[in-house]
Amino acid sequence: MQRAAGGHQAVDAPLLGALGLAAGGLAVVAPWEVAVAGFLVLALVVRGWRPRVVATAIVVAAVGIGRLRAQASVDRHEKALAEADTVIPLPARCAGHARVDSSPVRVRGAARWDATIEASCDGAGSSWRGRATVYGGPEELARGDEVDVVATLAPPQRLWNTAAGDPRPGEALRGVVRTGGALDVRLARRASGLIAWIDRQRARVRHRIDATFDARVGPMARALVLGESDLAPDDDDAFRGSGLSHLLAVSGMHLVLVLALAMRVLEGTLRRIEALAAVGDVGRYAAAVGIPIAWVYAEFAGAGGSTLRAAWMATAALAARALGRRGDATRAFGLSVGAMAMAEPLVGLRHVLRSLCGRDRRAPRLRAAAR
Repeated sequence: MQRAAGGHQAVDAPLLGALGLAAGGLAVVAPWEVAVAGFLVLALVVRGWRPRVVATAIVVAAVGIGRLRAQASVDRHEKALAEADTVIPLPARCAGHARVDSSPVRVRGAARWDATIEASCDGAGSSWRGRATVYGGPEELARGDEVDVVATLAPPQRLWNTAAGDPRPGEALRGVVRTGGALDVRLARRASGLIAWIDRQRARVRHRIDATFDARVGPMARALVLGESDLAPDDDDAFRGSGLSHLLAVSGMHLVLVLALAMRVLEGTLRRIEALAAVGDVGRYAAAVGIPIAWVYAEFAGAGGSTLRAAWMATAALAARALGRRGDATRAFGLSVGAMAMAEPLVGLRHVLRSLCGRDRRAPRLRAAAR
C-alpha cells in the first residue's frame, strides 16, 4: 500500500486481483473460510482506499473467476477419472508407451514419476490414455523422455470422510488418474533441452550424495539440495512432531541466497568488461541474466511451492531492474501470485494450504486437500 493524495492508502489493484484469483481456488475446499477472510480483507481495504466500488468489484470478480476456473479443473479431472474407470476399474497389468511429465524423485528407495501413458491392459476392451504416477524404473529419467513401460496400474486410493474433507481438488491438482508399480521400463527416446538437462543433473547429484554421505544423513542432504522428502519413518515423525520439518525444505530463502550470490558475481564480471561497462548500467544486464538463473535453480531444487513463489517474485523484480524501472515489492508479489494463479487455478492448495498446515496434525481437512 502506498500513500495517495488526501492521506488515503492506495491499494495495488493487480495485488487485489491476484489474491482474489488464488482465493477463488481455495473456495472449492473451504468456501466459508474464504468468504469470511475475503470480507475482512475487503473491509480493511475499502476503509483506506478511496475507490471503494472499484476495490469491491476487483475482489468479487477475481474470487468468482478463480472459483469457476478451479471448479472447471476439478470437473475435468473427474471426467478423466471416470473415463479411466471404464477401462481400468481394477488393478491390471498394462503395457504401452509413456512420456515422462515430472522430474523423478526417490521415495522409499524407488523412483516416483508422473507420465502420460497410452497402454493396453489385461481384461480391458480398449486401450487407455491418461496420466499416472509410476513407482520404479531408472532414476535417470527426465521430463520429455519417452519410454516403453509395463506396469500394474490401479485407481488411486480416495479417502473421503468428514475429517479429511473433499479430496477431489487435491487430486485434480496432482492431475493423475491411475497409480502403479513399474515392472519394466525401457528408454525409447531420450529428451533434449534445458528441462531434461536439469533432471539429469538432479539424478547425478543424487548419486553423488549417496556415494559421499552416510546412509543415515543422505535423505536429509537430498531434502536440502533436491527438495525430496524421503526421510526414514522415524526421522520423519520426529521432525513433524517437533514442528521442524520446514528446516529440511528448500524454500524461497535458498533461491534468494543463490540468486544474490550469482548477481554479485555477474555484476563484478561485467564491470571488468570495459566496452560493456562504458555503454550502460551493468546491473541491468546482470538482472536480465538472473531471471533464467532463478528458474534453473528452482527446477533443480524440486520446484516446491515456496521456491516457485520466490522465482516468480524474483522474475518480476529482476525484469523491472532490467528495464530500468524502480522495483516494488508489493507489485512483484501481486504479479507473482497472479501468474501462478493463471497457470494453475488450484495453486492455493499447493502454495498456501501445504505451507500453512501440510505439517500440522491439527488440520486434517486442509492437509488432505493439500496433498
